[in-house]
Amino acid sequence: FAVCLISRQFIVSGRTLPTKSEIDIVVPVVTMVQFVFYVGWMKAAEVLLNPMGDDDDDFECNFLLDKNLATSLSIVDETHDDAPPVQ
Repeated sequence: FAVCLISRQFIVSGRTLPTKSEIDIVVPVVTMVQFVFYVGWMKAAEVLLNPMGDDDDDFECNFLLDKNLATSLSIVDETHDDAPPVQ
């Protein structure tokens, strides 16, 4: 963000405005809005990483996903012929 903030500022200005100073004060509004959106989406992504929360009473989503993936891969790869008999 700091690099964008510095790199998107005007260095040489062709404008001749009747001001008291030689400094061209321009606020990079688009860069600031872009930073706010990026930070907002990062916070939303952090919340979506574990939607159930981190309390002791909540489910561990990573464990459930890993277990279900391992089970489904073992069914497809190893145990596809070992189905129990239909009764």
